Amino acid sequence: METRFSYANIYRNYLHGVYLQDLIEFNDKMKLLLAGRYDHYNLQYARTTANDGKNECDTPPVDDFARILNNSFTSRAGLVSLPLPGFSL
Repeated sequence: METRFSYANIYRNYLHGVYLQDLIEFNDKMKLLLAGRYDHYNLQYARTTANDGKNECDTPPVDDFARILNNSFTSRAGLVSLPLPGFSL
């Protein structure tokens, strides 16, 4: 049994991110951790007609792709206390 396709959905998914972190030491007993991450998300999708009902299709022009764009920033901070050797809070 042969399946014939009438259309195809084409998806392109891009995700780029940057992460930065720093540990600041005030003295031997106090440290501060600071970090941040930035992400950029780009999803592109389009529908096109299959060639002669086969499992093949032509890539549509760039302008035919719908786009979903999103950005996010997340942060992180922590204070570390070392009151005794080998013990931290």
